[in-house]
Amino acid sequence: FEEAAQGGLPMLIHCTAGKDRTGYMVAMVLAALRVEREAIEADYLLSAGRKTATAREATRQLALGHVGVDLADDALDALMGVDAAYLAASFAAIDHEFGGIDAYLGRVGLGPQRRAALQAALIH
Repeated sequence: FEEAAQGGLPMLIHCTAGKDRTGYMVAMVLAALRVEREAIEADYLLSAGRKTATAREATRQLALGHVGVDLADDALDALMGVDAAYLAASFAAIDHEFGGIDAYLGRVGLGPQRRAALQAALIH
């Protein structure tokens, strides 16, 4: 947030499957920009299209190399899968633990001033 708010753009947010760490971080950026949750969910679900044969094999090799396990196809599907329920659970936890996205973002260092700077940097 800080890097983007200070104009450190363009920026790359990356993880292996593009749905967990990346999906969550992009969802939080969109939430900080006050994007509707339905649109955030739709954006998150776009990662479902990444399940190509190349991506599957790369993920299989990562698991084999890092954990020493050759994943079964159903485990690989679960690992690479995208489900709206995953993101909904994140927002539900934020709502329950912090009382909403505004309080959560404030808690992680994105108070009103930094949030305004982020919005100014990303919304033209």
